Amino acid sequence: MKNLILILIGALSLSTTVLADHTFEDGTLHFDAHYVIPAVQGDIKPESARRFDASYWIFLDNDKREVAYFTLPLELTGRKIQVTMQVTSVTKIDGVVHKTLEGRLGKAECVGPWKTTQCSYKFEDLQIDENDVKNFLNIKYGEDSSEASEIFSMSKVFSCDPIGELQTEIKPSSLKPIANCAQ
Repeated sequence: MKNLILILIGALSLSTTVLADHTFEDGTLHFDAHYVIPAVQGDIKPESARRFDASYWIFLDNDKREVAYFTLPLELTGRKIQVTMQVTSVTKIDGVVHKTLEGRLGKAECVGPWKTTQCSYKFEDLQIDENDVKNFLNIKYGEDSSEASEIFSMSKVFSCDPIGELQTEIKPSSLKPIANCAQ
């Protein structure tokens, strides 16, 4: 009986992993991912990064160019901010694919194939309203929640220095905050 339970747990884990990524008939790819930001201003230790669940999509535009799409975490923005960036260059360095992406909200550098990629994003002009963020966090975590307070502090830094990584596998973060944000 114990072996049967272990086999069932293993089968369920395997099926969850396999079903997490999808390829659609039109070639669109969908991946479960994490959006990662530094936990506090100036803290560049990988273990200090904060991860938010995200999904991202890769599709081909009308000119057959790859486009990456995802929504920034509501915990950071308070409202839906959809990111769409087009691949503008692809190179290989030591056999590893490197892609540069650009869009109206900023730029990104991605390393590795889409399924295992790590993309570093630098955004511009996101226009994040602190009241939207505070309202969202209060609803999600409760008004007196220490977690809401901690995330709100991070969102203030993010609105000033909008950097982050989109990761399909949990990896050490290489984020290095550069702005000096007043908190």
